[in-house]
Order: sequence, then structure tokens, then C-alpha cells
Amino acid sequence: MRVSTALAPSPAGPACREKPACTALQRANELLALPPVAINTTRLAGKAQLIEALSSSGDTAAATAWWFSAETQAEMHKLVARLTTK
Repeated sequence: MRVSTALAPSPAGPACREKPACTALQRANELLALPPVAINTTRLAGKAQLIEALSSSGDTAAATAWWFSAETQAEMHKLVARLTTK
């Protein structure tokens, strides 16, 4: 038994009233027509690279150090004092 993977008939011409929706459906149907193992392997590889790039960011340590520095904390305390007196 084969299950259809098409989302909807490919809209075209005057029947397609909302351009973004038509474009999205056309693109989704194009992606569904690709070989599923190849597309999922490629998608998972890209996802893994993105996760690795975001998880090993040195910016987090630098931002945390700046946020908890004496200068930043002193300014934040002044800001809180100003805001609570209004």
C-alpha cells in the first residue's frame, strides 16, 4: 500500500488567490517529491552542524562575564533604584 505524500494539488493560475500560501504549498510538494532518505540525511547533517556551532559558542562566557562585572552591576542597581522610585 502506498500512501500519498502530496499536501494538496499544485495550485496555479487564477485558482491560486493567496500568493504566499500557493508558493508554500508548491515548495512543500517539491520537497515531498525528493527522495526521503537522502533529504532526511541532508537535513539531519545540517541540523547537527547548526547545533554544534551554537553550543560551542565562546560568546556566552564573554557576555556572562560582562553582565556580572562590577561596572555593569553598579549601573543596573542604579537603574533599578531609578525605576522603583517612579
